[in-house]
Amino acid sequence: MIVEFIRKKSFEGGAGTFQGIFEEFLKSKSHKLVYFGQNVAPDICFVISGTKHIFHLFSCKFRGVKIIQRLDGFNWRNKIGQDSLLNITKMNLQNFIMNYIRKYLADVVVYQSVFVERSWNKKFGKTKKISSVILNCAGKNFFQKPNTQNLNEYTITCVEGHIQDDQITRNILSQLNRLNFKRHKVSEVEIYGKVKNSDFFRKYQNIHFKGHIDRSEVSDIYKNKKRIFFCLEINPPCPNSLIEAVASQIPCVGFDTGSFKEIVLNAGIAIPYDADPWHEDTPNHNIINDYIIKAIRSYEQLSLEAKIIREKYKSKTMCDSYYELINE
Repeated sequence: MIVEFIRKKSFEGGAGTFQGIFEEFLKSKSHKLVYFGQNVAPDICFVISGTKHIFHLFSCKFRGVKIIQRLDGFNWRNKIGQDSLLNITKMNLQNFIMNYIRKYLADVVVYQSVFVERSWNKKFGKTKKISSVILNCAGKNFFQKPNTQNLNEYTITCVEGHIQDDQITRNILSQLNRLNFKRHKVSEVEIYGKVKNSDFFRKYQNIHFKGHIDRSEVSDIYKNKKRIFFCLEINPPCPNSLIEAVASQIPCVGFDTGSFKEIVLNAGIAIPYDADPWHEDTPNHNIINDYIIKAIRSYEQLSLEAKIIREKYKSKTMCDSYYELINE
């Protein structure tokens, strides 16, 4: 069987992580992998979110090639006044293309979480296509418990692809900055990710901004300290960093939005979001540190819960689910 991916894997972000893991799985099954532009007729065409090569999908559809679309969340932070008109137009066009493929070209649509499926259906309407929810996975190197036996202090850790420069994020950081480090045995707050302007963090004296980190280095970071993962993202679709934290038996804290509770289950603590996240309404940030303290006090129990549920995030589980769709 010949499986075509529209583009080669990215070296950043969850999409690249997924594609890299699934490509290796397909190779282990002796399938040939090709990419758009190689002029090889595939049996399966894989589209991750959307593509500018829409006419190629029409060609695949005409030739009876099975098209599988893997869908993440759609662009929703695109308000006039908060972004340029050009960028808003670009995000709306991306949404249109993803939804057009979803409704008219894909034979199978795979949503990365129940939250993603429900939000697409609510915003753009349901489709009659075959669909499935398949959660992302963590690589094998994450399935080791951090060596924390002799450590008495906690490190609050945030790992994001891109960090939003908005009022909600600023409020979260302000609260983390005010955490009573000595009283609650917190050694530091570390934040990894890309931000438009690193000066953004200068006023938060107790927060260490580490910048972008390569995906191959994340598992090593998770092993070397007693960590609590804090999810900065609002309405997270299905973040790999959160799944990788659970796989590493790290307790998680985040606002009760998006797929947070769906992913962490009993391995984390969800902070009530007493506002509308879709309108970017500001929640009560003053309670953030109370929930971090709860996670510190329940650290061992939350870590044990993570050990129980992390089996569902093994790469074989995810790959087998996709493989079933290919062979249907």
